[in-house]
Order: sequence, then structure tokens, then C-alpha cells
Amino acid sequence: MTDEGISVFPYLRPKERRLSRVALNDVERVPSGVPGLDDLLMGGYVRDTTILLAGPSGSGKTTLGLHFLVNGASRGESGLLLSFQESPDRIAQMMCMLDPDTPRYIDDGLLYIEHILPLDVCVEETFHKLMAWCDEYGLRRLVVDSITDLLSGSDDELIVRDQAYTLVKLMEEKGVTTLMTYEMPQMSGSVTISEIGFSFIADAVIYLGFAEIESEMSKVIGVLKLRGGRHQTDLRELLVTERGLRVGAKFTGLSGILQGTPIGQYRETVEEILQPLAFINDFIDVLREGELDEEMRHEVLSNMKEQTEHVIRLLCEKYDIEYETVMSGAQEGM
Repeated sequence: MTDEGISVFPYLRPKERRLSRVALNDVERVPSGVPGLDDLLMGGYVRDTTILLAGPSGSGKTTLGLHFLVNGASRGESGLLLSFQESPDRIAQMMCMLDPDTPRYIDDGLLYIEHILPLDVCVEETFHKLMAWCDEYGLRRLVVDSITDLLSGSDDELIVRDQAYTLVKLMEEKGVTTLMTYEMPQMSGSVTISEIGFSFIADAVIYLGFAEIESEMSKVIGVLKLRGGRHQTDLRELLVTERGLRVGAKFTGLSGILQGTPIGQYRETVEEILQPLAFINDFIDVLREGELDEEMRHEVLSNMKEQTEHVIRLLCEKYDIEYETVMSGAQEGM
């Protein structure tokens, strides 16, 4: 009911789908727009599917969605962000940080931002608007931020499940690749896919979270599910740069990241320390087994000292210890 009178929005039921020849062809992938993420996905998102971005507040879900939209616009694919929290101006500013050509994309009708206050949400009305926007804007990409805000009007679990299923199928019918964000309450702790809301209707689930690694909070990302395609199963660091997000190296040598308290050390750091130690071990063998003249003995001892200092500096840098403090303490103990 509005100032203009009463509006009725009938329930939209997805059409029954039959096997088509298109389904028998190779799966088409869509770039995510995030450097390194397509490697995790082994080619990108699957075209015309729904991807759930799940994680706590501040983990990068919205930014990941914006990367997807500006990447599509740069390729001539029209996209829309349906936002329930951030204002259109704030969203546009974030997009400009990711791609300075954002104003041109908006002017050219390749990027659209629609904002609805959570308290004003009518699910059926929003579905009708989405269907109209798909036709009017020629949408190929959609980001719903967030699915929780969109479907918050009902406490009935069956109704919410039905509404979520309807949204997914309607966008699938329109040939729209859809990203939906879902905010998880916990900052860390054991995470399983069954505990992530709406994962049952998503074709892919990407987890974004936090982990404390050596007294610093790091963002992490991993693909938990990708229906219809292969994907990497390792967890990676999610880095924040001046141009947005970037997926970094995997956490080699660490375990327990999803619990938020990893066990172990970075393997690359350990390897940096082991290599000079191996050199020192070889030098000791040379001194022990061979009869060296004074010049050779001096050279071997100099190399041992150089490698030992290298190890000490690596450890000091890794654990934020002053090198001079360590060396002066060693001299006092002699």
C-alpha cells in the first residue's frame, strides 16, 4: 500500500525446465574480476549460475561482488547491484576505486545500482522489479547484497527457502549470473558448508573469513563448493590493495585456518632458514674431514659466519626482534 493506492504483486513461479542442447555443451566460465580468484575457480564462475559469498562483516564480500560487476562492464556485459545497506553514492565510490572507468560504464548503461531500505522490502515486489530490470537493462550479471536483507521479512523457514529458490531459478531463466552475499555471525571458528545459510540453493559457495596468523589478522578465501565444475580446494590469503582485492598464495605449512587459529608456520619461511643451515652443516663437514691450509680454513669460517648471520637476521625479521640486541647479548655472554 502506497500513496498511490494498493499494488498487488502475484507470486512468480519459475518455469519447468527441460534438457537443452546448450546444457550438453562445454561449461562456459565468467571472469570474477579478482586477480587470482579465477585460478581457485579453475576458470571463473560458471555462466548463468548462482554463487554465494559467505563470511563475517568486513571480510570483503561486497567488494568481491563489485569486482564482478566492473569486470563485466569492461567486457560490455550489463550488471546491477541490488543493495540494502550501502548507499548508491558509496557504492559508486567503491567501484571507482576498482576501475576509474566506472563513470563511463554508468553513463553507457553497463552498470546499475538499485537501493532498497531493508524495512521497505517486499519480496514479491522486488522479484517483479528484478525481472523488469533484466529486460530493461539487458542484465547479464547481478549482485544481491545481501540475500539475508532481501528475505528478512519472514520467520517461516519454508517460505524463506521457497523465496530463495525462486530467485535463483528466475535469474537462471533470464541468463543472469548471480552473486549473493550472506553475512555469517562469527569472526572465526569451525566452518562447514552445512552451517552456511542458503548454501543449499547456490551452485557455488565461496567462503571469506579471518584468521589470526602470528598475531596479525589476515583475510582468507576458499571455494567450498562449485557445482558443475572443478575447483582448487586450498585456502588462500585475500589481500587488499589500492585497486581492490587480490588472491595471494596458499597458506602452505599451516592448518586449522578455518578455526581461526592456524597451527604451524609458513613453509616458505622455514625453507628460507633451512637452506643456510644446510650450508653451515656442509661447512662443518669440510672442516671435520679435510686438512685445510690457513687460507681455505679462513674462507670456510667466513662463509659459516655469513650464513649464521643470515639465519639470525631472518629470525629477527620474522619475530620482530632487534638484530643488534641479539648480537650484543651474545657478546656479553662470552
